[in-house]
Amino acid sequence: RSRAIEKEISIAGACIDVSLLQGSYLSSTEVVNMKDAYTVLMGNREWMRRNGVDVELKIEKKMLREEERGRTAVLVALDGDLIAVLGIADTVKPEAHLTVYTLKKHGLDVVLLTGDNKHTAKAIAEQV
Repeated sequence: RSRAIEKEISIAGACIDVSLLQGSYLSSTEVVNMKDAYTVLMGNREWMRRNGVDVELKIEKKMLREEERGRTAVLVALDGDLIAVLGIADTVKPEAHLTVYTLKKHGLDVVLLTGDNKHTAKAIAEQV
């Protein structure tokens, strides 16, 4: 049905992987009157479902791939139609591995606390 167009862009040092569904686009528009207004939703799977936006299996798979790469998958819908999957990732600081190693060497248990899902958290934990 739809084919994804994948692009990777950098914004202020963060890598963002943008997958746009073919035929859709992201842009900003100045609202002059209500006929120019759009409803834009951004969020996770549950947020889209709560707002009546269908998340197809192929989009779920794309999101899982992003999460397994250590990225937070964010969905974007325009007027109720899913148009993008954003894979957003923080960069693991170079000293993180040494910090974790040192803490463990001193007998401390180290845990990763995050608001991300388990797939993203696991991918980040494996980096340190």
